[in-house]
Amino acid sequence: MSLEIAEMGFRNAFRRKRVALFTIISIAISVGLLYTAMSASASLQSNANTFLQDTLSPVDLVVSNGGRWGVRITPEMRAQVESIPSVSNTIPRIEEYVWIENGTESIYLFIVGLDLTLENHIGSLDATEGTLDLNGNGCFISREAKALLNVTVGEEVELYTTAGLQFLNVTGAGLSVDKGIAGPVVFVSLEKAMDIYHLRYPDGSVGKLLVEVDDIFSTPLVSNQVQILFGDDFVITNLKIYPLQLATLFLTQARTILLSLVLAACFIATFRVFSAFAMVFGERKYETGVVLAFGASRTTVIGLLLAEVGTIGIVGSIVGGILGIGMGAVVLDFILLVLNITAISPTTRFLSTTYIVDIWSLAGAGILGVALTLLAGYVPAWRAVRESVASSLASGPIPVIRRRGAISGKARKRIHIVLSIVAAVLALLVVVQVVSDIFSLYLISEDFLRIASIPAFLLAIVVISPKLAHTPRVVEPLLSRSAAVVRSLSSKNIRRNTLSGLVVFNLFTAVTVLFFASTNVGVAITESWKANVGGQTTSANIVMYMDPPATLDFVQEIENVVNVTKVVPMNQALGDMRSPSDTEYGLIMGIDPSGFERLASLGLTEIENRTLGLLSLNSPGTCVISEHTARTLNTHVGDSIDIGAATGVRVVGICSSSVPIFVVTLVNPIFSIVGIETWEEVKGESFVIGGMLIESTSPESSIAVLETFAGAHPVLVSAVAADYQAALNSVQLIVDASLVALFIATMASAFLSSWSIASTRRREIGMLSAHGMTKTEIAKTLTAESANAMILGVIVGTIGGILVEIALSEIVVRFTGGAYALFDPRIVLLVLFSLLASIGASYLAIGNTTKTRVIGLLRDLGRAR
Repeated sequence: MSLEIAEMGFRNAFRRKRVALFTIISIAISVGLLYTAMSASASLQSNANTFLQDTLSPVDLVVSNGGRWGVRITPEMRAQVESIPSVSNTIPRIEEYVWIENGTESIYLFIVGLDLTLENHIGSLDATEGTLDLNGNGCFISREAKALLNVTVGEEVELYTTAGLQFLNVTGAGLSVDKGIAGPVVFVSLEKAMDIYHLRYPDGSVGKLLVEVDDIFSTPLVSNQVQILFGDDFVITNLKIYPLQLATLFLTQARTILLSLVLAACFIATFRVFSAFAMVFGERKYETGVVLAFGASRTTVIGLLLAEVGTIGIVGSIVGGILGIGMGAVVLDFILLVLNITAISPTTRFLSTTYIVDIWSLAGAGILGVALTLLAGYVPAWRAVRESVASSLASGPIPVIRRRGAISGKARKRIHIVLSIVAAVLALLVVVQVVSDIFSLYLISEDFLRIASIPAFLLAIVVISPKLAHTPRVVEPLLSRSAAVVRSLSSKNIRRNTLSGLVVFNLFTAVTVLFFASTNVGVAITESWKANVGGQTTSANIVMYMDPPATLDFVQEIENVVNVTKVVPMNQALGDMRSPSDTEYGLIMGIDPSGFERLASLGLTEIENRTLGLLSLNSPGTCVISEHTARTLNTHVGDSIDIGAATGVRVVGICSSSVPIFVVTLVNPIFSIVGIETWEEVKGESFVIGGMLIESTSPESSIAVLETFAGAHPVLVSAVAADYQAALNSVQLIVDASLVALFIATMASAFLSSWSIASTRRREIGMLSAHGMTKTEIAKTLTAESANAMILGVIVGTIGGILVEIALSEIVVRFTGGAYALFDPRIVLLVLFSLLASIGASYLAIGNTTKTRVIGLLRDLGRAR
């Protein structure tokens, strides 16, 4: 399209100022709501990421050589990982098996080389004896290692390694939390580990890389990129797979709910653009014929008309973006003001005092707004150039007031038939879906159809609107005490088949449907968070080690501690896992499966019984193994393996290859998880509690109480007080602000519509005044014409809104876990207030015109602005 055509389109766009203003307002409404929904979705994802990063381990991915000889991570490979977008940090480690000789038996331990400077934000080494000093030959040992080695702080320990015999000085002993290893561990500096294993890991290479990312939602992509870079010799583990699955489900549900609102706003804009330009281009058939007669091609003319449509779309999108940004900024300031007065928890963790504009959401909303405008305006433009030049010129430069219609009767019938067919098909599918939901017939079960109830019902209303929008019975009670002439003229005016009446009727219908459809938005989003993320991904914030181990009766005592909400006992040991094809040595964990998946953030990738989940381990002789264990042993769900002293243990599930107890991973990710009964078969002894995962609403106060128990060693994992509810409330308030903005825009549209009626019928108003009608009677007569379409629109919209709520009920109930309301009394009040305010605005607009002197009105032949 040439620059000249674009300039002509820009000039033509604002020739009909009122039409342009109407259309811009409609587009701005849809773009503003669309931006609100998209930015709210982005805000939810950002807040969810912050929540999960702050309440779980900072490590997101682990890259390991899986214990393979000759496979190592070089500094160059580490640099490649750090160059991947979203990767914020990488931390190298060396982890190997070592052993001690106890007569004829070899007892295995782990040796871990780590850089405390790089890992100062990952867990802690808590020295209960001695000090933490890893310089030179110094080492720090865990409680389990101290018992196996039978040494005290200050003594020298003798360890057998694959690189030969090593002598280390024990500088301290105690607890390690979230440092990467569970069980008997000897910690040394990374430099010392490189010196010990200089042949296996030459030139600064290591066997493991801990990876931190900016956004946990990008971990699958980062994991795939690392796998491509490193190949199949390395094991890449996503430590956030469980919370990521739940958070993704939550965001999908939230976006679905928000999308259902946006559809109505987009429908309003599309309908307004179509109706406006159908009228404008129909009125300018003569001009189109002149341009074609001077040699312009039809393609050029369509380009000219679309440039005009596009100009309106761009202006409307810009206004809508400003509207959306303004609503967000004002609402955010209001939320922070209220929370600073009422909130105790640190809400600012999720709500910054500086409002951040989401550029991608703004751009996406603007582009979609322009695209919808062009799409809606293309049909009228195509229709305008389709007629012959002679037919267009024959229409002549007739004043607007004398034209009978923007579109020919034959064209209207064709459009009506097409719309009727589409509306009937959509409405039928939606009705079948609703009936299927109500009576649990399961004929159809598609969320797409449930959400499609909004455009389906609105399109059906558009089809029958010519029959509904012009009945005078609605306003008859309002005019019952008016003069006979007012009642008579109002009835005749209402029966006029004007496009203005249809537009106002459909506008109020769509807006009312949108108001009612918003009833469950806030509750659906917040309840979905509680059901999926907030209550299920928060890891245990206290880990308590028991020395000596305790019996299961001790769990009841811990559950009685104030603020403790959940306790999961567990124990662990090293042992063999055998299948017909292979034997592996790794970690065996015995647990109480109730609550373990949530507190440990365990990511189940396969499970025999999806309904039971990890509770399947309550059945004797069952286990869940890591993905790496399954690949190494060539074992699948349903197969049997031998674990320790137990034979024929059935694999009921496979989980992500990470040890889910606030640890990063094992030397190699070989492990199995069994229930308490199976543990007794595996170990040949009664289950005792070696440690506990504890969730507390006040972890600091709970630790003070737990420290009083004999043999208990509680360690604080997280003290984050995540006030996510406030962040969700902010999203709901932003949506509510959008509805208020929609109310204001609706009232403005009603005002402008009535102003347009009064302005284009000034001569008629003058004649009525000359015949003796008072200004009040004239204002009532014309206001009744506008109010009739408004009232009918609200009535029909209310019915449509309730039907939409019924259609969406299955989604809402599923997302919220049962919370549902057919309508909100506040929404009803907002609809009624919107209607009354719009009628009042119309009366003021028309009343202002009637104040003009009669002679001035009679001289006006009708304005065509």
